[in-house]
Amino acid sequence: MSPDTPEKQPADKPFSIVEPEATPRPRKAEPPKPAAGEHFDIEWFDDERAPRKGRLFAEPAPEPPPAPFEIVHDRDLHPRSGKKQPAPMAAAPLPRADSKFVLPPFWIRAFWGFMPIILTLAGYASIIFTQGKVGYAWDEAYYFEPSEKAADWLTEALRGKRPFSREKIDEYWSERSEHPSIQKFLSGISLRTFSDPNRAVYAMRFPMAILFGITLALIYLIGRRAFGPMSGLIAAILYATLPRVFGHAHFATMETPLLFMMVLVVFCYLRGLDSPFWAVMTGVSFGLLLATKINGFFLPIPLIIWGHLYARRKYINNLFAMLTLGPLVMVAAWPWLWHDTAIRLLEYLRFHAAHQLTAVYFMGEQWGFNKPNAPWLYPSVMLLITTPVVALALMAVGVIRTVYRPQLRPYGAFFLICALVMLAVASAPATPKYDGVRLFLPVFPFLALLGGSGFVSLMRRIERLLGRYGAHDSRRREWFTHKVAFAFVLLLLIDGGGAIWRYYPFMLSYYNPLVGGLKGASRNYESIYWGEALNQDTVNFLNSLPPGTKIKPLAMHEKCFKDLQGWGVLDADLRFDADPPYDYHILQFRRGLFARPERALADTGAFDMVYEVTASPVRHILAKDAAHPIKHDKGDGVPLLAIYKTGPRFETYWPNM
Repeated sequence: MSPDTPEKQPADKPFSIVEPEATPRPRKAEPPKPAAGEHFDIEWFDDERAPRKGRLFAEPAPEPPPAPFEIVHDRDLHPRSGKKQPAPMAAAPLPRADSKFVLPPFWIRAFWGFMPIILTLAGYASIIFTQGKVGYAWDEAYYFEPSEKAADWLTEALRGKRPFSREKIDEYWSERSEHPSIQKFLSGISLRTFSDPNRAVYAMRFPMAILFGITLALIYLIGRRAFGPMSGLIAAILYATLPRVFGHAHFATMETPLLFMMVLVVFCYLRGLDSPFWAVMTGVSFGLLLATKINGFFLPIPLIIWGHLYARRKYINNLFAMLTLGPLVMVAAWPWLWHDTAIRLLEYLRFHAAHQLTAVYFMGEQWGFNKPNAPWLYPSVMLLITTPVVALALMAVGVIRTVYRPQLRPYGAFFLICALVMLAVASAPATPKYDGVRLFLPVFPFLALLGGSGFVSLMRRIERLLGRYGAHDSRRREWFTHKVAFAFVLLLLIDGGGAIWRYYPFMLSYYNPLVGGLKGASRNYESIYWGEALNQDTVNFLNSLPPGTKIKPLAMHEKCFKDLQGWGVLDADLRFDADPPYDYHILQFRRGLFARPERALADTGAFDMVYEVTASPVRHILAKDAAHPIKHDKGDGVPLLAIYKTGPRFETYWPNM
C-alpha cells in the first residue's frame, strides 16, 4: 500500500480520522503550501532535525510540548507565504517520520540537568569574590538606613510586638518611601546577619550576588525551553559577560532585584500557559516585582501583546492572576502601603512621574537639571556603545531571524516584544535619561535570550552549508560544527569576559570599540557616574591625611563618606561637612555634574593633583600616597577620580573663571 493511499477504517470506529504521514521538509527557498491536515512548524519544539545520541544542539524540550500557539488569522493565511489557505489547519503538528528520539548518554543528561545549579553557583561566586574592590556607590548610600529600619521592623513583627499601627509603619518606612520594600528587606536582613560594621558594604551586597546567580539559571531555563539547552547556556553566558550588567550586580540597589523579579515573572508566565499552579505563581511573582521597582508596572504590556497574538486561549489565567494577585501581593509585601493605600500609591506614582532630570553628559553636551532632558535616542545609543561587539552581533542575528519570520518563532517574538517595550519606555520624552544603561537594564535579559537563539541558528546554518557543499558525512559535519561553536563561545568569553577583566573594578566605565573604548567615549560620554572609585585604595589614601583635614567632595554623594565614617572604615576625624576653605577637593569625573568648581580642577591644571584613579583599556593606575603621586605614562589612561590640594586660593579662583 502506498503512503498516499488511506487505510480502510475498522467497522467499530466509523468516525476516526487517519492523518497523512509526515514528509521531510523540502530544501527550497520558498516552502510549498501545506496540504490539508498539516501544520506549520514552530521553533518552540526545536524540531528542525531529529535528535541523535550525544548531540548537544538538538536535545528534546524538557517537558512534553503543548499544542502549538495560535497566531492571529492563522486559519486564513499560510504562515510563510501569507496567501489564502483553503483548508483549515490541524490542531497539532504531525510527528516527523525520522524524529525518533534516542536518549542521550547519562553524562550529557547530568550536565544539562545540573546546569541551573552550576550557573547559580558560578554567578554568585563571580560577584561575591569580586565585590571587595568595587567602591561604595552613589545610590547605595540611599538604601543603608532604610534597609536597617526594614530589618528592625521585621524583627519586631517576628517577635510578636505587632508593629502594624500607622505610627510604627511611618517610623520604620517613611524614609525613602518612594523606594519599594523588596531591596530594603533583602539588604536589611543581610545587614542583621552580618553584624560587623566594617563589613556593612559586603553585607548589603550579599543578597545581590545570590540573585544574580539565580537570574542566570532562570535565563538558561527559559532559553532551554524555547530553543534548546545550548541556546539557554549561551544566553546565560552572554548576559553574565555584559560588563555593565555584571558591574551593576555588585551594588546593593534596586537594579539586581528588579532584573531577577522580571525574569522570574517571565519564567512563570511561560509555564503558566499550560499550568494553573504556574499561573498563580505568575501573579505572586508579579506582585513581588511591583514591590521592587516602578519598572515592573510596564511588564504586562508585552505579555498581553504577545499573549493576544500567539496564545489567546492560554494566557487568560496568567492575566487574571496578575490583575488580582499582583496588587494584593504588592501591598502585602510593602508595609508603607498598609495605611491610606490609595493615597500613598498615588504619591508613589506621582514621585516617579515628576522625577527630576538628573544631569548627564551625552554626545559632548550636558543635559538635565536646568537643561532639557537627554534626547529620546539616549537608551539606544548607550545600548549600542556599551555592549561588547560579539554579544551585539549575536543579538542582532537573533533579532533579524525573529523579524524575518515572526509567525514561526513565537518565543523569539516574545523576547523581542519585551525588549522593544522596555526600550520604548526608557526612550519616552518624559522618562529621565541618565546613568548609562541603569534605567533600562531590563532590556538585556531578553536581548541575551535572542542572542542565544542567534548563536544556535548560526551553528545550524554552518552545518547545513557543510552538507550542501560536499561534507556528506554527518559525523564530520557535527565535529566541525562543534569546533566552530567552541570557537564562538571562546570569542564571546574573550570579548565580554576580557572586557570585565580589563576594566575591573570599573565595569560601569566600559565602552566598546565602536566608539574607541573608554578613551574615545570620554570626550562625548560619561566616564564614570556612580562613584565606584571610592574603593578601599581611595579610603586608604584619605586615612593617610592628617586628622581634622577638611575635604570637599565634588560630583559625588557626600552621604557615602558619612556612612563610611559611621562604620569605622574611614577616619572619623576627617571633616566632610565643614565650611570653606577646604584643604583638599575630591573630584569624580562625572562631567554631567560639572560646573565652574569642577572645571577649575579638571581642566585648568592650576592645582596640584595628589591622588588619581585612572581607568585604562590596559590597566588601572592608583596613587599610593600624597608625596609620590603616580602619573600614568601612557596616553590611554582616562581619569575617574582625583584628589587636589586646594586651600584658600581655590575659593577665589573658581568664581572668577
